[in-house]
Amino acid sequence: MKSNLKNRTKQQSGFIPTLNNMGYMVSSLDAYSQEFVNFASTCKGTVVDIGAAYGIATLEVLKSGSCHIIANDIAQGHLDCIMEQAQEHKKRLTLLRGAFPHEVQLEDNSIDAVLISRLLHFFPGSLIEKSLEQIMQWLVPGGKLFLVADTPYINNFINFLPIFEKRKKNQQAWPGEVTNISEYSHSRSKDLPSFMNVLDQDTLVRALEKAGYQIEAASEFAQPNFPLDSQLDGREGVGVIAVKP
Repeated sequence: MKSNLKNRTKQQSGFIPTLNNMGYMVSSLDAYSQEFVNFASTCKGTVVDIGAAYGIATLEVLKSGSCHIIANDIAQGHLDCIMEQAQEHKKRLTLLRGAFPHEVQLEDNSIDAVLISRLLHFFPGSLIEKSLEQIMQWLVPGGKLFLVADTPYINNFINFLPIFEKRKKNQQAWPGEVTNISEYSHSRSKDLPSFMNVLDQDTLVRALEKAGYQIEAASEFAQPNFPLDSQLDGREGVGVIAVKP
């Protein structure tokens, strides 16, 4: 699996296709995922990486801290790859296979921090709301959620952008929901599910505040490690750090 991962990395110039056609893992950490790693290095309890894919964030947490980390993913092949690379840190790693949020159950008030990176944009708005509520229950008071998602400001979705902006102007709660992604992302639709819900800062902050979180930081940001055909104007990603009061 490890050699296969290296080959995929070389072939995709920053995008590594997942094994289950749920988009890509980016081959290096964005600023918000790095903040999760930094925060986890100060934690003494347990942190969670939801939709960990090949484990780029999980492995950095294992290297830099002393906390326990739960790596969750729906694909066993991804979890096998993480375990193969964890080496001497395996005692601080739990692999949890299952589709979040329905198949992932953790104790309330037991988790110091959660990273959910580039997963929520595959969920309809109602499931995003359920996910945020579930994570809120897991977190200890003062625990943090680090969230990263794709925005509509990606070159592959440029034909969808006017629709997104019109929906947002009309105050639709989830303006980024697309039911047939191949209509707008011809070149990469083979690696994506048919449904996506691209998100921006306003949409995510509103949902997080509705769920009771306090916002520590939020921004749209450039994804320079995205392939050139996916980059647009420096707003390809959106990140939020949210705190349970």
